[in-house]
Amino acid sequence: MSEYIYLIVVLFGMLIFTKILSLEISVRALEKRKQATGFYLQFDGKFRYRRPRHLLIVCAFVYLYSSSQTILSTVWFLELIGFIAVVIIAEGLSQYASYEYCHIRYKNKYDNLHLLKESISLELEQTGQKEHSRLLSYHVQRITEDYFKEDKHLAFLSNDHGKSVNMFPTIPPITYVVDTDKTITEDTLINKNIKVTTLTKEGSLPFKDDKLDVVYTCDVNYDKFELYRVTKPGGHILVSQLGHDNFMEVIRWILPFRMKGEWNRQECSRTLSDIGFEIVDSFEDHGKIRFSSFKETIEFVNSLLATKLEMKDVYMNFYTSILNEIEEKGYFEISTHNFLVIAKKPESA
Repeated sequence: MSEYIYLIVVLFGMLIFTKILSLEISVRALEKRKQATGFYLQFDGKFRYRRPRHLLIVCAFVYLYSSSQTILSTVWFLELIGFIAVVIIAEGLSQYASYEYCHIRYKNKYDNLHLLKESISLELEQTGQKEHSRLLSYHVQRITEDYFKEDKHLAFLSNDHGKSVNMFPTIPPITYVVDTDKTITEDTLINKNIKVTTLTKEGSLPFKDDKLDVVYTCDVNYDKFELYRVTKPGGHILVSQLGHDNFMEVIRWILPFRMKGEWNRQECSRTLSDIGFEIVDSFEDHGKIRFSSFKETIEFVNSLLATKLEMKDVYMNFYTSILNEIEEKGYFEISTHNFLVIAKKPESA
């Protein structure tokens, strides 16, 4: 029995030392990046024991390697169970000790954190949805005037229920809109002589080969080979899209994954060239939208999301980053990134 007590004390000492050392290193690194709020929240509330599955596996291998007993014998099993029990007890004690250490060491941080959560909760309850926009360095409507002629067959490919179509004062008499929700789009464009349709059951564009003079895609991705198929030889495709830097400050905090690679006018032009299109022209715009208050920022973010932001611990780093930047600079900035690529299908295609 005394051997097990000795093991518990030794393991506890080793584990608590490594946990506190790791905790201090993590806090310092996160404080420098101003991302420590989420870390503190891990130790907020009541203590909860977390089962260290990886540690148990390691201990089982260690015992298997070091035990002097006959493998699978009764004594071997009893010692294995005792060894694992010692590890669980030592790990549980070290978890609780580090939990208490964090609360004592960072007491002021927790007091401020609770006040901050209450303040943010009140702000979130009062926020709604409010869109903000900025003028691009290129004028989409003027650029498209040369392509949206009366004698052209035009198709808008979008996922905004017809909003992008309403940006253009004049469009050809024969214009189609392909959208994911046909009913809502028809309601939006009820006063326009526009044919609203959607993708086929196979996921293809609902047009015959070489049907369209102009295809305009707005902030959506469709099969590039489908775009080539439905465009007439000599016809044009206009790709208006959001670049990889668009709303990056929001995406970095809100999305559970990280986007890889780049998406800009150069990459889009290369993609279209690879399948046979000839690049006619391209435009790109990088900008910033500034917000002077936390409420104003959240209202804009809400307008981008399907559901309104709530007081969740997972978003606390994002909330505090907004508050910190407004306190330091007087505003919070969100990046915008837009581009437009115009390509032509060869006459000989």
